[in-house]
Amino acid sequence: MKLFTLLCTSALLTAAFAADPAANNTSNTAAPLKQVSEKAMAAQKEALAIEGLLKARHVNLTEATARAEALHQHVVDMHTAAQAVESDLPEAEKMKASVDVLKVLTENKAKKISGVSNGGDRERFRATAKNIAMRAEQILKTSRKIGG
Repeated sequence: MKLFTLLCTSALLTAAFAADPAANNTSNTAAPLKQVSEKAMAAQKEALAIEGLLKARHVNLTEATARAEALHQHVVDMHTAAQAVESDLPEAEKMKASVDVLKVLTENKAKKISGVSNGGDRERFRATAKNIAMRAEQILKTSRKIGG
């Protein structure tokens, strides 16, 4: 009976490890995925910080502009790392497409954030920053799921 239990347990563990997408990653893929995860987390933090700045009654535009530039740099670095990911998993392709969209979004918005006034622009850019943070969080989750 113990032998049967041992065999069943080893068979289940073998099947579980064989189905793990992270186990299928080579070292060439693991490093870029880790960098994508790190940059996604940094981008999310910057976007949330920008959102918080734009909520304030008196906006510090120089700090908002600096954070927008830092956000854009994180996304550019994330894009570079995502392009280096060599995986044929559908999640990897979805992640790369999400990073592409995020890069375009931040390129357009990072340039315009310095022109934010106390009017309706603040609300629009605050919503955009929140959207960027949510996209970065999804990219972070996907990259970790793949093995980063």
